[in-house]
Amino acid sequence: MTSNVIIDDEYIMDMDSYTVGLKANKKISKSSSVDFDEINSVLDRLEESIVDLESSLDPRTTSRISMQNREGIYLKEGLMTNIIIGVVLALILIILII
Repeated sequence: MTSNVIIDDEYIMDMDSYTVGLKANKKISKSSSVDFDEINSVLDRLEESIVDLESSLDPRTTSRISMQNREGIYLKEGLMTNIIIGVVLALILIILII
């Protein structure tokens, strides 16, 4: 009995022979050649997106598509937002006391 691993909507991997083929060609039991360069380019794009996502969680960095010299802008904006919220809450507290 052969077991198959579904890689994508189009690709399937046969675990007995470790060959990657198209799912449509598997129905007629004919192996087809798959362009591994295309698969590697998609994996490289995915890895680049993952690195960009991980770096976007750091407030000291900027995203890939932002303008130059914008490092630390999220950290500065977060500080300004907290200062403004603090001032507004202090003013509300002062008004409630008076």
